[in-house]
Amino acid sequence: MTSKTAVSISVSVDGETVWSEGIGYSNRDLKVQAKPEHKYRIANNSELFTSMLLLKMQEEGKLDINKKYTDYITENVNKDWTFSLYDLAVNSSGLEPIATEYIFAEIRDSDYTSTAELLAAHSSDSLVYPTDSAYAVSSLGYYMLGNVMETVSKEKFHKLMKEYVIEPFGLEETTIDFPNAIIDNKATFYYRNMIAQVFHAPSMNTLVTAPDMGILSTADDMNKLGQMIMNREGLSKESYDLLLTQNKLGDKMDSPYAMGIRCYADNMGRNFYMASGSMPGGGSLLIIYPEQKLVITACGNLGGEWESYPFTSIIGSFINKLDPPKETSK
Repeated sequence: MTSKTAVSISVSVDGETVWSEGIGYSNRDLKVQAKPEHKYRIANNSELFTSMLLLKMQEEGKLDINKKYTDYITENVNKDWTFSLYDLAVNSSGLEPIATEYIFAEIRDSDYTSTAELLAAHSSDSLVYPTDSAYAVSSLGYYMLGNVMETVSKEKFHKLMKEYVIEPFGLEETTIDFPNAIIDNKATFYYRNMIAQVFHAPSMNTLVTAPDMGILSTADDMNKLGQMIMNREGLSKESYDLLLTQNKLGDKMDSPYAMGIRCYADNMGRNFYMASGSMPGGGSLLIIYPEQKLVITACGNLGGEWESYPFTSIIGSFINKLDPPKETSK
């Protein structure tokens, strides 16, 4: 990592941590060595937390993910929005793909004070494909889910997240990233400008961004969450079946997206779950190999460069030790 910024990595096998380390500087200015307890922006992996919150609220009968968004929200909506909450969660709503960086810049440059205000600015957005006919990531989808949960509960999103997910799952090093609050072990966030210089990343109003990119966590806490997901703890069987089952799109194609997480098989046919995200100032990765009981997580404070980090080699070294590739006959 030539930028001398930070990445923290946590690896567990069958519930036992076998590697937890911070590499680089969590604060490059002061040359503070990264440690496992440092908190980072986990970017779009906030969507996994939002999905789990959505399912917890469904378990309590506060909402139904099969109902339409417009069954809950009636102001500032487009007449073509026929998608359900589930469609939003699995990225098959038909909304125009909008990257995290674009939404981040829009929120930063505007005076939005709530998720509802952000969505009002997009109330005329039309669908670019019929709902549930294809998949495409639009950050707006998770803001819509956050808006529904705040509306039906009459509580702020950050309070709901703490009550339903962070505290029940024992995630002691996870919190909403309030920019003006003093948060223990919070890393300093960086990004590169157009000529690749490293600068401080801008702050953000997490009262707006929380459902999609507003959570801070550590690699160890994310690993703990990954283990609970792998063991299907904390949610009902029905909820986990929804959370971890990829969306079927009829006869045309299968989507890799489940709710806030993706379902894949590697080149050896081993099934795994993956959630990843990147934004100005941070990024994160979660890999779960359920059959091998392997969970690998990483967090860092420089977004946009995850492709340059050797995560594939790290994952490969662990999974191939636990489940060696079978020799093929010549």
